[in-house]
Amino acid sequence: MDDDRHSRHAAQPAHGPKVDAAQETMFSERDLEVFLRLSLDQAHLPSPAVGAGGLAGTGFTEAAAREVARVNRRRVITSNLAVALVGLRALARDLARDIALRRNLTRVPGRVDALASNLTLAADLARCLPSAHPNATMVAGLRNARDTFMYARQSAGRGPLFDSALIRARDDSPLLKDNSAQVLRRELDAIRINVSGIDLPYGLDGCDVELFVNFVWSRRTRWPTGLYSQIQACSTREQPGGYQVVQSSRAHSDHGKA
Repeated sequence: MDDDRHSRHAAQPAHGPKVDAAQETMFSERDLEVFLRLSLDQAHLPSPAVGAGGLAGTGFTEAAAREVARVNRRRVITSNLAVALVGLRALARDLARDIALRRNLTRVPGRVDALASNLTLAADLARCLPSAHPNATMVAGLRNARDTFMYARQSAGRGPLFDSALIRARDDSPLLKDNSAQVLRRELDAIRINVSGIDLPYGLDGCDVELFVNFVWSRRTRWPTGLYSQIQACSTREQPGGYQVVQSSRAHSDHGKA
């Protein structure tokens, strides 16, 4: 396969959350929330009205044009869900690392709330897909991850001492043994998303390949600049023309490291 077919020039404008490879956290909680809210607004927009005059000489019937609009809308929702899932995984990874290293602990309560809120928004976005769509199953996975995460926080306590209580609870609670953010990270990694034939946005440029585990893709999937060769190396063939990103050797290896 030709790498150029599956990557695009980085100089073109980005869509979705900004990614800065120099920063530890590629997605801020606030950027992800804004992106998800815009995605929801976009997903709720009705298919554009098609006037008969606009179809003259095109060979399209109005019904066919509306079907194309519906398909395109689903593709946009799937593309935005892919960005959201990568963003949530990145935030959970960084939060797990901070808790393991006992740093930035004063930020933990707010970051936990932001992650829970964004998990809800992502599930709402997935609900915009028809029930028969393969990615509609993401709703349950995202809501389960949110519920597990919030239960972990409640069992550890709330308020100013939450960070200390979480650390103390690690040895007492199986759920918190390696901290609730790590539990969330594993649940998010288990969520499967099908991006076959999807044009993925530039907002994913520079992301670690481990954030794409369980992405199902095809030769028609378009990856941001520099990602395709890494994705190809970490994928297995699922069916003719279909592939799945599997757990890379680097996955979770940074847990507890600076």
